[in-house]
Amino acid sequence: MTAFVLLTFHECASASAPIPSEASVTVARARFYLRERLDVIKHPYVAALVAYALSFVPGADWLKSMDVLKSHLLEDTEMNTLSTGDDATGVDVEGTSYALLAHLRHRDMDSSKKFVNWLQRHRSASGSFVSTQDTVVALQALSEYSMQATKAAPNISVSIFADNTKYYYDINRGNAGVLKEFDIFDTRLPIVINATGMGVAALNVRLRYNVLKPPEKVCKFSLSVEAGTGKGGNKLREEFPAALLEKLRVDKELLSRNRVGRSAGVNSQTPADKSTYNVKVCSRYSGGQESNMAIIDVGILTGFSAIEDDLKRVIIDTPEVKKYEINEKSVIFYLATIKSAIETCVAFRIKKDFAVTNLQTATVKVYDYYKPEDSCSQFYRPAGSLVGFFCEGSQCKCTAAECPIEETFQLLLNKTTQKQRAIIEKIACDKHDFVWKGKVVSKYVTTGYRHLVFNISLVIKEGEHSNAVDLSE
Repeated sequence: MTAFVLLTFHECASASAPIPSEASVTVARARFYLRERLDVIKHPYVAALVAYALSFVPGADWLKSMDVLKSHLLEDTEMNTLSTGDDATGVDVEGTSYALLAHLRHRDMDSSKKFVNWLQRHRSASGSFVSTQDTVVALQALSEYSMQATKAAPNISVSIFADNTKYYYDINRGNAGVLKEFDIFDTRLPIVINATGMGVAALNVRLRYNVLKPPEKVCKFSLSVEAGTGKGGNKLREEFPAALLEKLRVDKELLSRNRVGRSAGVNSQTPADKSTYNVKVCSRYSGGQESNMAIIDVGILTGFSAIEDDLKRVIIDTPEVKKYEINEKSVIFYLATIKSAIETCVAFRIKKDFAVTNLQTATVKVYDYYKPEDSCSQFYRPAGSLVGFFCEGSQCKCTAAECPIEETFQLLLNKTTQKQRAIIEKIACDKHDFVWKGKVVSKYVTTGYRHLVFNISLVIKEGEHSNAVDLSE
């Protein structure tokens, strides 16, 4: 933070008026603070930022900070690049950009060219990088390099042979800022490029192909969503008659546990408020000890809105959450980090503003701010008749999936078979999206999560989304 403040003073002074006398003491203290901590810098990003912040005043501090920076740099002699990291994350892009700016202040054009090579390699076809923040710093650094490297107007002739076609381009003062592009359809043939003349120009080749990335190899977060009306009590006993539970041999210990929870202050006889739902999202980082700045984007069901007093309470109760934003379709939480040792959770209520027919699921996403493409998603939906019916006259059918077939289970007892089957079918069709028949073959606990291995012998109802969470749970 001290380096950012010092850098702000110096860059503003360079762009407008000198640093005012009343701020000189503050600037001197900031430089002293950074100088005293040069030997304990361990992160390449910090080394690059501090070196650039100290580069505005030549002297021993500046030279020492450059030595510290060089000890943290990564060099690829084959690609002729220098960088502060090799993963091309937003932190790597921003750190490399600060390192380039520091070397440009030192007029080290040979090293600066290597930083430029690395940035150009990791620049997208649109000219941006990972996020807005690192893109702004990178463009500043590349612009500064362009101004220092270009002493005269460019005069370059370029010939490109590709796809059995030869292209000619002349780059001069009049068109140097105009992007020229063409498509190559046959990528099996080599691309031959020849350039003559004086000046600096950049050539980018974008190769696009589609690859399926398994979610478990991309996502670095675990994500769970709990949503409901907050109604207490034993869900099994509320939905299934006692006689039926006994016939199905439901674990009595499970029922007893739920009864204990119900007696601990939650009145199961109190009807739940169907116009307000509780939403709780929990996440844990699986890519190391903790993540960079992270985003939790909680989609809001159509016809609902978040209760803002609850969102303000999240900021107070959860130190990792630094701010939130509300837009038309979601609430976005900005977190300083998400740890791997403990779950980070946000919980708030949503209220119904107006009724919506055939309400669809809402999406919850969590991702690293600097790598938004590596996101994890989960769905949730409203409680009640999750599937619902669509009726024409006296004929009705489920809207989201077909209702179970008549022979749902093969029961051993015949006296009450018809009545019990009717109860089960009603519960399956009205209140659940997924109905499977199978057997739990194993269970284990890892990283705080309980895993069940379930062999499915019959899919009675496959649901609408493979990872939707029932809001009535």
